[in-house]
Amino acid sequence: AGRPVLVVYRPDILPDAEATAARWRARARETGVGELFLLCTDAFGFSDYHRFGFDGLLEFPPHAIATGEIGDRVQLLNPGFSGRVYDYEAVVEAKVSELIEREDPRRYPGVMPMWDNEARKPGAGHVFHDATPDAFRRWTAAALDCTRQLAAPEERFVFVNAWNEWAEGTYLEPDRWFGHGFA
Repeated sequence: AGRPVLVVYRPDILPDAEATAARWRARARETGVGELFLLCTDAFGFSDYHRFGFDGLLEFPPHAIATGEIGDRVQLLNPGFSGRVYDYEAVVEAKVSELIEREDPRRYPGVMPMWDNEARKPGAGHVFHDATPDAFRRWTAAALDCTRQLAAPEERFVFVNAWNEWAEGTYLEPDRWFGHGFA
């Protein structure tokens, strides 16, 4: 309880992640910060948080999502598009089922209200089609239930990607389409 949380996006690209984690922990104790709660993301297939000296792994959608691809069923405006299009509803259903079955209390749920990084990767983005506030609420409710059931009270986390990541089309802030629906 009361431990500061530090999240590392890609610990596997640190020269010596285990030694780095140990240095951070020691430095936090030396400076009076106290014991750190070190987490890392599942970005780019990473999962071995124990080996690197981290306390847990957090899901960072859209990473590790491999279901609901519908690129062959939507009309593309760019004939040269080489990215991927996913059915947001199918993704939510798969994630909710996965959360119900989860047993690892140190794998923290992550949710995303929507995602479309075509602006950052023209012609090659990943788009989650037909995201709705209702589907996001179902995913978030399942994530909250999961962490409530598995994690110790002081370690009940659900992570949201993202509050205002407009360049990747994921945000909770009000907009013209949904108003305050995702808030």
